[in-house]
Amino acid sequence: MKKLYLSALVLLIFCLIKCKKETPILSPIQANKFMATVYLNPTEKTLYYDVFVSNDKVYWLTIKTIKKSEVSSNPFSFGFTFEDFWCNGIIAVSPDKKLFGAIRETMVNNEIGMLPDNVIQIK
Repeated sequence: MKKLYLSALVLLIFCLIKCKKETPILSPIQANKFMATVYLNPTEKTLYYDVFVSNDKVYWLTIKTIKKSEVSSNPFSFGFTFEDFWCNGIIAVSPDKKLFGAIRETMVNNEIGMLPDNVIQIK
């Protein structure tokens, strides 16, 4: 009888150690989805816009290039996903922290200008 109890106890302990409750893990694409809304007014000189994100306004990550022909409305919205961006062994831009946005406009004759911070919203 003791062998039966001991065997049952060993089996129970083995099952408790081996069986862990599985928690759903979101894929990186599901976990890191964002929506950007930009307020753009292209002129005849505008070629395209580069959209960047950052956590600390030091390291910037390009998330999209928008051609002048793609700007169909004002505001213009698009979705994007990204993973942690590493630089020199540290996470430079993380989707888990607050994101800031910036937009650079490239015009004919390679004229480049930064648009004001208030022309982009990221959610």
